Amino acid sequence: MASRKKKARPKTTPAPASAAASVPDAAAVSASAPVPGWRWWLAGVTLLGLVIRAVGLGHADLWVDEILFVWMSLPPASMWDVAVQHYQQFPSIGHLPLGAMLQNGYLHLVGGTPDALQHAPLIQRVPAVIWGSLAIPALMMAIRRLVSAPVARITGLLYAGLFFPVFYSREAYYYAPLTLFACLALLGLAGVMTAERKRGLWLALWLVSLAAATLTHITGVLLCLGHGAGLALAPLLCRSGEKSISTQARHWARLSPLVLISALPLVPFLAIRMAHPGQQGVSGAPAFWMVLYDMIGKQFLGVSPVAGVAGVVLFIVGLIALVHTNERSRAIAVAMGVVILATLLGSLSTQYSSRYFTAASPGVVLIFATGLQWIGERLAGNRPAWRDRMGLVLAGAVVALQLGLFHLPAYQLEAKARNYGGMARWLIAHMPPGTPYLLESAYDIRFLGQYHQTPGLIPATPYTHGPGPAEMEKLRTIQQNFMLQFPEAPFVEAARHGTEFNAQVPVWTWPHEHFRERADLWNKPLERLVKRGIWPQIHAAGMPDIEYHTVIWYNTPADNLQIALEQGEGVTTRYPAPWSVAQVAQGVYMRVHPPGQARIELNNLTGESLSGRLVVEGAMASRNAVPVEYRIDGTPLSRDTFSPGSTRISSTAEFSLSPGPHELSMSTPSGMDQRIQAMLIKQIRFEPSPPN
Repeated sequence: MASRKKKARPKTTPAPASAAASVPDAAAVSASAPVPGWRWWLAGVTLLGLVIRAVGLGHADLWVDEILFVWMSLPPASMWDVAVQHYQQFPSIGHLPLGAMLQNGYLHLVGGTPDALQHAPLIQRVPAVIWGSLAIPALMMAIRRLVSAPVARITGLLYAGLFFPVFYSREAYYYAPLTLFACLALLGLAGVMTAERKRGLWLALWLVSLAAATLTHITGVLLCLGHGAGLALAPLLCRSGEKSISTQARHWARLSPLVLISALPLVPFLAIRMAHPGQQGVSGAPAFWMVLYDMIGKQFLGVSPVAGVAGVVLFIVGLIALVHTNERSRAIAVAMGVVILATLLGSLSTQYSSRYFTAASPGVVLIFATGLQWIGERLAGNRPAWRDRMGLVLAGAVVALQLGLFHLPAYQLEAKARNYGGMARWLIAHMPPGTPYLLESAYDIRFLGQYHQTPGLIPATPYTHGPGPAEMEKLRTIQQNFMLQFPEAPFVEAARHGTEFNAQVPVWTWPHEHFRERADLWNKPLERLVKRGIWPQIHAAGMPDIEYHTVIWYNTPADNLQIALEQGEGVTTRYPAPWSVAQVAQGVYMRVHPPGQARIELNNLTGESLSGRLVVEGAMASRNAVPVEYRIDGTPLSRDTFSPGSTRISSTAEFSLSPGPHELSMSTPSGMDQRIQAMLIKQIRFEPSPPN
């Protein structure tokens, strides 16, 4: 090959109008030829990306997905336990295990109790910063081989500072290792396509990285699809006329079936999912154009109209320039285009999230970088010294703009989404011990009540089992009855059903009318980011403020008295500590008191004496029937017997209740304490005597 004479090129041949016009093709110069200052650039950009990712890393609480990820990977479970759990839950959740397995191994090295580890955001996010930072040099080295050193510098700078590569490198979740494996797979592919020595090592890096991406997230297998397509179509894309290039392209095509090896880790997961179909629900996604616009806008400067259009234009320019750069870049353009398109199509059949484009993000950023280099060359004009610098200047301006617009508010976040920690802190500060609070969605109890605990307070989640508008109406009836049964319970409107994209039910307004007080919890840094069009959960159709604004509705004791007067209630009841509330059956909540003497406050609001009796609906958690004595202000009133376990309605003897507050006591025999778990009361009401 080396002795073969090449055809002389005409001296009048114009320079190709592409982002890498100054880069000769693979036949002339090795893709790994030395580049002045390259190592300094590589180290400097990687360090910049590390710093941007590490600032204020532990400031924000772990958010919903991070909490679930942490629970999946916590010791004392082993890495094998994590893998088995992911396999068993794959039909309903769809997560793949490698990211959580790596997190589990890291946590074993860190040490500490599970409780301490799960409440340590900084410790949990450190691996993500490492994965995301290592992705930068891997991507730069890959793009240098596949496209050019100038485009590689721009790509690295963008990947170091663009919001989403940084955001996913600052959360404990599956996407940070996915970015690393996607970039390593691209580097391995670059080595396979360009290396003259040690091709076996490059091949191993490529296939192992693809397999790791596949085993990290379900979208990782799309990298296998894209890489295989790019290689298989290489002979059609190489139109150079150089025989050595076409031979190389045919060699690339012969390698394309190897990607099937890297897709094999997904097979057992698909098998168990096929064996248990229909366990994972999906909901409608935005339209095709909206998903594409969202993905492009999010990766560049957000989906606000001006920024979004700028991102779309740059994407188109970069894609055209990448196709015209060289033979390798054409194959990579096809590979990344297939990944992007496949991810986009897949997003239309599930709950849409811009996160699904994480595996495609190296390709998207490469296209942006190629576009910036092309524009920079045009701006440089006849100044050769600026042809490779102007693109870097533009990329630096983009990163600086993102730092000011997006990263600074993100560093200020105390919560990355719904502020369950803030809700817990408000409830603890404002509600007395023993108070129940109603969560609008049973989904929320994992985060408010379980992870963000509320000591002394009782989270309640009466729920129904099915989806759909009819079930939602049933749920709202159950929740309304709960709030009437427990008037002291605040309503945490953390879900605000009816504000979702393509909502099937209207917003529930009854709590807004029933409660007299409200606490508005705002996440202002997140609100600013959403309004700037850059947050993962929003798209071009917009997003309601539920992610950064939660309302807690409640009534004070004075409000409840006023409501009772307005509704004509003559006597109210209040259950001071140590009364508590517990769920005794599905959707059934009752007041709970330990055996002994339980005190209840009665208040006659009428201003005159009332004659009547108390109607008690309750039960006794006990082994045997239990006698109960009722007293009013210390005066014996009557006795009754409660059967074990079953709820019954009983009534006291008639008595006269003067205006104002009184104390009702219910006493169980002291000798039976060991045989009684608790007294259970559903409600106590005063029933006036019929008129003579």
